[in-house]
Amino acid sequence: MVVVAINMENQGNELLAQGSYESAITFYRVAQASYKQLGLTELADGIDKKMEAAQAGIAAKEAQAAEAEKQKSE
Repeated sequence: MVVVAINMENQGNELLAQGSYESAITFYRVAQASYKQLGLTELADGIDKKMEAAQAGIAAKEAQAAEAEKQKSE
């Protein structure tokens, strides 16, 4: 089960690096739940920062899209 959680976290890391933020969050949530089930709360808590980074990436993408749309209409 630990290996599964680590693999999920690693997949999330790869997706985050590729800019696939929503998918990264999905993998991070699975990893976090697995760590919690195993009683590995430190590892589970560490996932929070990664999910925050992915959320920031989503927000940045949305801001870029909104800015591009605004420039089109001007």
